Amino acid sequence: MIINLFGFYFNVFEVVLLSFLVIILPAYVLRYGYKIKITDIQLFHVFLISSVLYITFILISTSFASSEMRVLKAFFKWIEILVFSFLIFFYVRDFKNFKKIYWLFWFSNFCFIIVSILNVIKNPGSLIVGRILSDYPAVYGLALLIPFIKFKKNVTIVFAAIFFLSALFSMTRGVWVVLIIYSILLFIKTSFQKRLFIFSFFLILSLLLIKFTPIIEVIQLRINTKSSNSERMGMAEVALKAFSEKPFTGIGSLNFPIYLQQNADHTTIYSTEPEKLEPHNVLLQVAAEEGVFALLTFSLMIIILIYKIFNHKFSLSGAGEKFDPYLNGLKFLSVPVMAYILFGFISDSFRFVLIMFIGLTLSLFRLSASTYTKFN
Repeated sequence: MIINLFGFYFNVFEVVLLSFLVIILPAYVLRYGYKIKITDIQLFHVFLISSVLYITFILISTSFASSEMRVLKAFFKWIEILVFSFLIFFYVRDFKNFKKIYWLFWFSNFCFIIVSILNVIKNPGSLIVGRILSDYPAVYGLALLIPFIKFKKNVTIVFAAIFFLSALFSMTRGVWVVLIIYSILLFIKTSFQKRLFIFSFFLILSLLLIKFTPIIEVIQLRINTKSSNSERMGMAEVALKAFSEKPFTGIGSLNFPIYLQQNADHTTIYSTEPEKLEPHNVLLQVAAEEGVFALLTFSLMIIILIYKIFNHKFSLSGAGEKFDPYLNGLKFLSVPVMAYILFGFISDSFRFVLIMFIGLTLSLFRLSASTYTKFN
């Protein structure tokens, strides 16, 4: 699902969608013109300014970077994220186009799960070591699907079960946290009968897993893995050290692996590829590599997106009813995105997630009653 083009790694769907948007948008401009009507214009401007400042601080991080080429690579990656996100923003002029992007993102995550299942079939030994099935793509896809379960279509329930089981067997702690949050939210927001069903489902599933699989041993292995836990703690300490030394400019975007090899206690680093390691916290990664001002602008970008998702309103009668499941999907999607920011790092696979998350959320600034009058 990840391919290498000119030294940069891309999601296959990223390449397909980017090619489509580059081809179709000129025709859109010719047909509909350049004018775009936006709601919450001040909030939108703050996001624009924050994004420009953030990529500026990435460039400034070259000041003390061991490798300036790594900084430039990060700069161009973020240029791609923002440009791609705004291409989606320009494309989504109505609800119909929003749905196309929404379900394309869902399908890309489903394909990740299919690939992981095929890998397990080819290598059954993976059932007892490491991650079994796809991790974060499972909860991304599940998030986009959860609001549609209430329509009780069999195919939706089947897909939701596939995503859920994939997330459960991902052996990824951050994904398990997301599943717990989803379960709590659904438990709180449902009727007593549905709560009873949810409780019974998890109870029966737990008993079956304990009886017929080595799930308990695998979970204990994941939680108690000394190498994983101590390595993450060691990287966090090194990242904090880097931030304390260069709090304003950082050590250089994508330069943490170099700094890690020069400053880490190597008894806590177990990876055979230390040149690829990053602290498993995006905020800590940004602070260490790009400095406090980059951290503030990056955080502001994320806060604006989350705020927009949870405060988006329609004044047009009937508009919200048809759009609500999709807006709720974005709300659920914000949970694994935030979980990844807290437990992961900016990687090639997460870059595509950021593109889709930013692009779909920015399109909410266009999808208002004053922008169009037909939802179909």
